[in-house]
Amino acid sequence: MGEEELNIRGGFANPERASEILQQIQLFGPASKLVGSLFDVLDADASGIMEADEGHMFFRLLGCPDAELDYYWEDLLRAADGI
Repeated sequence: MGEEELNIRGGFANPERASEILQQIQLFGPASKLVGSLFDVLDADASGIMEADEGHMFFRLLGCPDAELDYYWEDLLRAADGI
């Protein structure tokens, strides 16, 4: 969950934020399950964090040329940070 603050039980420290995230997940419905499944496949070391080498593998699978992997990975990070 990135930089989300958690309480001692592993839940969100800010209940309003928890509600907001739950709403977002519900809005995505089946798409969120698909994205979650894709993430699990790409997260080769099961760390729960998409690392650069795993992200590069994803873009390779999409047919991205090796010379452009860093560009697309950085673009993905910029987009994710803006959410």
